[in-house]
Amino acid sequence: MKFEGFKYFVRNCANKLGIDITRYRPATTEVGRLSAMLGHHGVDLVFDVGANTGQFATALRTAGYVGTIVSFEPLSSAPASEYCDADARIFTKIDTQGFESLVLDRATKILRRATGVQLELSLLPLYENQKLYDELMDRIRQLGFTPWAIWPALFDSKTGRIMQADATFFRD
Repeated sequence: MKFEGFKYFVRNCANKLGIDITRYRPATTEVGRLSAMLGHHGVDLVFDVGANTGQFATALRTAGYVGTIVSFEPLSSAPASEYCDADARIFTKIDTQGFESLVLDRATKILRRATGVQLELSLLPLYENQKLYDELMDRIRQLGFTPWAIWPALFDSKTGRIMQADATFFRD
């Protein structure tokens, strides 16, 4: 059996078990592309707001990002400005389970200096009093950011409907 035939056989067997096998190419993954965007914009400081257990930071490192990453929960008392020198090129990732608008309200100093932002956007209400994607998109545009990438994040498994997406923005 030639190699191509063997690859087809293995993939077909795995698919029957509910497993999809594909070649791993970091540059084609969401975090790989984000790492490339950060490099393109000279970002050297990432704030991970809503860090949970640090999965985003770990994935970003694996994808090749070498700058500073500061991860924290939004209710922590750590002032983000302590980590910024005057020349820092800042990217802020905000994933706060429906509190993205509140974080935008309170992070005005950092956002004024930020080169880029990533937001978790809900297409339908998932949390009480949360702002939906259209309002947050308008708001982030008013701050001078332009969309660079939108990645589906959460689906309804029964209907296929996208419920949340991660959107990445940079200044023009």
